[in-house]
Amino acid sequence: DMFDCVIPTMYAQRGAAYTSLGRVHVTHGSNRLSDAPLDPNCSCHTCANYSRGYLHHLAKCKEPTGWRLLAIHNQVYYQKLMNQIRRAIETDTYLEFYHATKARWGVGELGKGDAALGEAPLP
Repeated sequence: DMFDCVIPTMYAQRGAAYTSLGRVHVTHGSNRLSDAPLDPNCSCHTCANYSRGYLHHLAKCKEPTGWRLLAIHNQVYYQKLMNQIRRAIETDTYLEFYHATKARWGVGELGKGDAALGEAPLP
């Protein structure tokens, strides 16, 4: 499903992470002093070991390690999402999955929002 997909790494280089709660821009000031993990529902290496505040610092300094950590998280997130979509299709519950996921991410226009700010995030 994700063999040739550049989305996880491309968005990581722009300081964006996809989470179970929506898209997070780690460069936003609201993350500057945050000790919270990037995604409280994720156990990837990045979420288990680094805070939003530290990722904010790395992104603001344009430190490649920050992009790498965000890319690791985004790749794990997308793999989980694809597995959930596949399971929903196999069990004929995709429509319910779609609506539940959309509600969890918030409602809004594509490209708008940030989960860290409580606005309507992009799936």
